[in-house]
Amino acid sequence: MIVDPVPTTLLFCGGGVAGIYGVAFIPFLRGRGIGGAISLKPLLDARDEGYRHAVLFASEEGRDPYVWIGFRDGDVRINRFPWRND
Repeated sequence: MIVDPVPTTLLFCGGGVAGIYGVAFIPFLRGRGIGGAISLKPLLDARDEGYRHAVLFASEEGRDPYVWIGFRDGDVRINRFPWRND
């Protein structure tokens, strides 16, 4: 059986803000506009629902598609802290 790779993204909305998370696809597909496309559609849906602000976190490698769809670099850098419940 041949399985085609499926890109994914998650949209969480709350507190007046739409958040894009979990954007993922097969690395060999990079540079084809897929990351921007699968992020833009849920943002447009959120806009249709009345959301006017959105956030996301991106690696340096993943930055360009988000700038292309209208995100701007923020002045704030957030450190990530892993949590483990032993």
